[in-house]
Amino acid sequence: MPGILVVPVVTPYLDGGSRVDLEGLEWLLQRLAEAGVDGFFIAGTTGEKELLTVDEIGGMVEVAVKVSGGSVRVFAGTPTSRVSEAVEAARRAGEAGADHVMTTPPLYFNPGPGGILEFYKKLALASGDATIYAYTIPSHVGYNIPLDVVERLASEGVAEGIKATVADSSYIVGLASVKDRVEGFKLLAGLLEVLPLALAHGWDGAVDALSNVAPGIARGILDSWSDGDTKTLTRLSRLAARLSTAARPYGLQSVLKGVLAEMGAPISRAVRQPLAEAPEQAVRSVKNLLCGEARDMLLPGLKC
Repeated sequence: MPGILVVPVVTPYLDGGSRVDLEGLEWLLQRLAEAGVDGFFIAGTTGEKELLTVDEIGGMVEVAVKVSGGSVRVFAGTPTSRVSEAVEAARRAGEAGADHVMTTPPLYFNPGPGGILEFYKKLALASGDATIYAYTIPSHVGYNIPLDVVERLASEGVAEGIKATVADSSYIVGLASVKDRVEGFKLLAGLLEVLPLALAHGWDGAVDALSNVAPGIARGILDSWSDGDTKTLTRLSRLAARLSTAARPYGLQSVLKGVLAEMGAPISRAVRQPLAEAPEQAVRSVKNLLCGEARDMLLPGLKC
């Protein structure tokens, strides 16, 4: 039955972005665990993975493993601008006790099918007991992971699953076909707007950035799908689309931190360049939507 909810956690900073705020991160992870999420994703796109050092990611993974207590799965991201850094981050994540390493293929330069496959094989060798999840987000990486490469990653046992942040229905269906042919391969949607379509094709769950502030929305979509509650499914899907439309032009990382700070979380609004802090108008717009339509779905500890 579908229902996996993984949260790509924002990275809190101190001193305007010069240091990672591990205490703020721990506060956020504890509230997410209280909300009943299934996984923490450290250093994903929402966590500004390319702006973090390997040491910073390693420290964050250690905090996540501690908070999880074995009851929440820990997914560790890596920087991928340099393969050597990705391999080192995967090694450290495995040593720290992460359950999975989930990261994009190399940015900017497309290494082709063979290069993508080799990249994930290197991560699998380095990550120890942590299993690999591929992660495709063509809007940021510059290319999509071809379906035949995904199938090789699955069938050869290199990757346990994939997170796909795509809106292309043909690709969503194509990944479902890979899952049909490779037993146990997991599919996680990176966009709530397409989650109902993905679930209809047998996908397993979501990796949802909005759950940093309102995990009840994604959980409600997953549960209403399983229950056949089309009215709730439609309402929450439309709400998720409106929130995404309000936040994405300014960067989800920036807006989510602004909302957390505005609603009482001990997390600063700081992001690292080239990102910029979200305008107050964007933060208020998202906050007002949440408080008006998702008050009972907020992260524990947040206040309208």
